Amino acid sequence: MIPIKPQSYVYVQNRRGRPLMPTRRMGAVRRWLKSGVARVVQRDPFTIRFKRQVKTTTQPLTMGIDPGYGNFGVSIRDEQKELFSATVMLLVGESERLSERKMYRQNRRYHKRYRPYRPLKNVMKDGDLPPSVKHRLEVHLYFCKKLVGKILPNIERIRLEVNAFDTQLLKDPEIFGEGYQKGPQLGFLNVKEYVLFRDGHKCQWPQCKNKSKNPVLRVHHIGYWKEDRSNRPDNLITICTSCHNSAKHEEIGGFRGWQPLIKGISETLKQATNMGILTKGLKEKLYAEATYGYITKAERHSLKLEKSELNDAFVIGLGNKQTRALPFVFTQIRRNNRSLETFRDAVYLDKRTNEKAKGKELFNGRTCRNKNLNTENLKVHRGKKITQGNRSIRNQRYEHQTGDLVLVKGGLYESRGVHSKGRSLRLKEHKDIGVNKAKILLHRKGIVVNLLETKKLRTGKG
Repeated sequence: MIPIKPQSYVYVQNRRGRPLMPTRRMGAVRRWLKSGVARVVQRDPFTIRFKRQVKTTTQPLTMGIDPGYGNFGVSIRDEQKELFSATVMLLVGESERLSERKMYRQNRRYHKRYRPYRPLKNVMKDGDLPPSVKHRLEVHLYFCKKLVGKILPNIERIRLEVNAFDTQLLKDPEIFGEGYQKGPQLGFLNVKEYVLFRDGHKCQWPQCKNKSKNPVLRVHHIGYWKEDRSNRPDNLITICTSCHNSAKHEEIGGFRGWQPLIKGISETLKQATNMGILTKGLKEKLYAEATYGYITKAERHSLKLEKSELNDAFVIGLGNKQTRALPFVFTQIRRNNRSLETFRDAVYLDKRTNEKAKGKELFNGRTCRNKNLNTENLKVHRGKKITQGNRSIRNQRYEHQTGDLVLVKGGLYESRGVHSKGRSLRLKEHKDIGVNKAKILLHRKGIVVNLLETKKLRTGKG
């Protein structure tokens, strides 16, 4: 809930599309639109544009930004009132999408008869940011400069909360002096050698049945199912080739959810590291003033505000007793899905348990060309085939896209895409329906206002 009475605004542009000060004169807005003096530019946030030259003045505005790893908040105010307030929900999984793109690109080049020489254009240079951090930085800049810059003028002052974390101190509160130079990997050539030594060169899977005297060992990412693919030692563990198979990487069972009780295992500090890089880049690009979390917390408590991106951004922008604005919730929606082909594995009846099992679970045991390293042949346990495996290839673009807002029997829902060759529509928080029963209200791509979440935030429901 918003603690101070919020106000709604109509954002105004001159005839050249440059922003003017917003207005709360709803009656005047109606007259301008009805008489043809102005026209509607966009619905959310509601913005109009004059068709003729108008005289106006602008006041200096202050922007407060509360950067975040998943969500971030923005607040803009003048001396008397807050004019804009929004929280932005970022798109996650950038590293996975980049890996997917790389896989498709390499597959295309592999099937070419002649593959021309391609220089290493994508190699990171000195000063370059990791792709995931660069993605978040660009979204922050795009929202603050492009989207907000289209509806509000004369932002003279930008204040930003910066973060500085000592990740080694977070792991070991007693570290001091030379301890920073003597980490756990001291004396080892690489991370893999250290992990194998730490685990005693033995498979750590509790249900391991490999009786080989010299098992082949591999290093497994513990948090892969939480999208944590970092190569830090406390995210790696030793697994033999017999246990490290595709069946144990399925969504149900196997390694998913496994948290081994090994000394040194801790939560990832990826977010803390990325936020330090992100806030530094934002401060340089926006020429922003810096403030710190403990200052924001003290000011928020003095104003008796709850902890949220919106309230933090308001306090960071030196907000005090100004009238609050009705907040918006923006969502970043993926523009295009590069996966044109999907594979569904066949399902068999396991003769041993009479339960369903996928083909990759009952496989022949071969993991590489060396037959001596093959595991037990489970293919002989395949019983009756219950479901035929198939490949689904998307060869056309359908009208309903993921993220669209659709109207179904007077209710507003978010589309999750189509299936059955475009005949059936998937909806969020609703069962699948036929596409002829849904009416598209709004196509949404990129950074757009999430009407459902905005309504929940303003009403305090959900």
